[in-house]
Amino acid sequence: MRAAVLVRFEVNETSLPPEFGPLYDLDGDGMLDTPDISASYLLLPARLTITYPVIHGPETKVMCLVLGQR
Repeated sequence: MRAAVLVRFEVNETSLPPEFGPLYDLDGDGMLDTPDISASYLLLPARLTITYPVIHGPETKVMCLVLGQR
């Protein structure tokens, strides 16, 4: 069996899902109005989904984390 890994990046600072907590101004421009920060982010929220086989069927774990530039 193969496990599927899904990584989804949230790049819209105007509609960030609540799972990431109180994150604001992801591109550091002083405003919360950028719908696509994929080219200018300072903070990049990412959702990692891992599915793997167990005895009773597939198990899925989801982790929300924030990546930052150094």
